[in-house]
Amino acid sequence: MGTFNLGPFAFPVSLLLLFVAMLLSLAVAKWAGRARAVDVEPQIWKLLMVGVLGARAAFIAAYFDIYKSAPLSILDIRDGGFIAPAGILAAFATTTWFAMRKREGRKPLILSVLAGVSVWVLGVVATLLFYHGPAEMPQIALTRLDGS
Repeated sequence: MGTFNLGPFAFPVSLLLLFVAMLLSLAVAKWAGRARAVDVEPQIWKLLMVGVLGARAAFIAAYFDIYKSAPLSILDIRDGGFIAPAGILAAFATTTWFAMRKREGRKPLILSVLAGVSVWVLGVVATLLFYHGPAEMPQIALTRLDGS
């Protein structure tokens, strides 16, 4: 998907989208929860954790043969090993469970999740529309030091 460079730092666009979606979701949770005197922010953080762990667990299950020989490498997330649809499914299932458990927090929870998901989906679509892949290296003819 690409990266966003800020000085010497390079941030994956997907991580920045998740960060912005989470911030918006927390803001909507605070705003919507204030009207009903309900705090759903802890549930939003739990949803993030369930989604990330679900995405990682699905990746590990898909490539278990590789992780079987070195089980501690499961903890090494630098391989980018997350399956997003599995994480989204886990987060939505947990959202449903939270919404069914506490009736008073249902509306703020659903509004905040929808706001975060909407921003994330719009960001992913915009990124896919404007990202044209890595730049190709131009074809050049090289000569050796001896002139050949």
